[in-house]
Amino acid sequence: MPFHSRTVAKILAMIFTGLWWWIVLASAVVICFVVLSRWNVGVQIGSNGEPNFVAGKSARMVLPVAFELDDVAADVTSKDGTRSGLIEQASGSLRLAVPDRPWLPIGGAAVMIVLVLWILAELAALCRSVRDGHPFDPHNAVRIRRLALAVVLAEVSRAAIVYAAHAFVAANFTAEHLRFTAWPHINTFAIVSGLILFVLAEVFRAGTRLDEEQSLTV
Repeated sequence: MPFHSRTVAKILAMIFTGLWWWIVLASAVVICFVVLSRWNVGVQIGSNGEPNFVAGKSARMVLPVAFELDDVAADVTSKDGTRSGLIEQASGSLRLAVPDRPWLPIGGAAVMIVLVLWILAELAALCRSVRDGHPFDPHNAVRIRRLALAVVLAEVSRAAIVYAAHAFVAANFTAEHLRFTAWPHINTFAIVSGLILFVLAEVFRAGTRLDEEQSLTV
């Protein structure tokens, strides 16, 4: 295997491992704040479902929202007055006071964090295998299959969390000139990427078997 390929794999393995530990340590700090301190811990979920935590006496919870504007607010006109349009399916974020029992949003964020850790762990293991000069290790096909499963589950979970936040806001809040809606924002590209990884896992498994047979023949 070319030296530069192993060097790149080594660097990537270090990056993925470092990210894994950074997320674990950051999560541990948040848990300590939740359990031991009297500070508020706010779960902030971005418009695409990405989780974040903030701690402090003035911490706030942030949820993604989807909404439709009323007819007057939704109309837009070009500066020269020759063209017009209509704003549809707008999205944004809603900043709220931290609830007394924030376990539901914390649970959703925890699911995403666990899945991200799973993906990083599989990527790091694959890179370490290439770094050590064993790209056709039989375990790599299993790792790619698990990586594909984690990617699909992460996208489904992300869409479910975003939809749950939208539905919660739509059921409990109102605002002038707009109507809150709920839709899941499923990223088709992420699902297709997971399916492609499943196919690559099977191709890799077949390649590993051929490599083993060739080694026995030699």
